[in-house]
Amino acid sequence: MFDTISSLTSRIAEWLFRHGKSSGVGIDEAHMKYDSVKEWMIGENIPSGFTQEPDPILRDKYIQQYGELWRHLYAKHVSTLPVDDQVAIKEGRHPSQSHRYADDAAPYCEPLKDHLESLGLNVSEVAIGWYHFDRIVLAVETPEKIDFGRLEDLPSFFQGFEVKYLSTHDIEESQ
Repeated sequence: MFDTISSLTSRIAEWLFRHGKSSGVGIDEAHMKYDSVKEWMIGENIPSGFTQEPDPILRDKYIQQYGELWRHLYAKHVSTLPVDDQVAIKEGRHPSQSHRYADDAAPYCEPLKDHLESLGLNVSEVAIGWYHFDRIVLAVETPEKIDFGRLEDLPSFFQGFEVKYLSTHDIEESQ
């Protein structure tokens, strides 16, 4: 399941880049009432492999809803940040918003690691991740097995950054 979730954002980002909000897929706004992707998937009966849905209209609907919900959840996260960080994000100056800010992003790694360890996650490393569309994410490596339920208990965002999780559990077991 983690492989599906970890590759999900890449496929959705590509789709959103190609289609944007003006894709013509007529959808309602019911998905915007959820406080997490997991709640949306359960509440709207979205299949876990929705990016591979054989019906292209249904697949596009799921992907668009996911992208809109993700942006909504990120906006909610940003609204909790100090005003200076909110302004930096609005102006495109936050360290998460460009690879050229990588040096400014590095100091966020240790506080995220401390926070995750306070939540009981065994963290091997938190590092800067160079992500699609010139973004910086915080990449968390853990030896723990992370399934979708556990992933929902961990933050998706931290101080303006998206957080990505990599479990080395299955890698270590196969060696």
